[in-house]
Amino acid sequence: MKVKAQHRRREGGFTLVEMVMVVVIIGLLAAMALPRFTGLSTQAKSVSDGLTKNAADTQGDCIEQFVGTGLTEERAKALCGGTDMVGGNFVTK
Repeated sequence: MKVKAQHRRREGGFTLVEMVMVVVIIGLLAAMALPRFTGLSTQAKSVSDGLTKNAADTQGDCIEQFVGTGLTEERAKALCGGTDMVGGNFVTK
């Protein structure tokens, strides 16, 4: 009879030691993962800026090529992307 009472009490939840172990394990995993993600936003911004510049250069080259064949600049812009903006930034060439 005593054994059943102890068994029921154990079913109630986790012990403090088990909870501390889970917190320690989560802390260790976070400590290993965070250094990998800290510089990613700076790297992503740099790559994005480079891609925007490349797109602007490509659009400028496209416009020059069409204007060289006799099209108006307005028509060339329409054929090469439709606006003076690439990726939300004004094309400066």
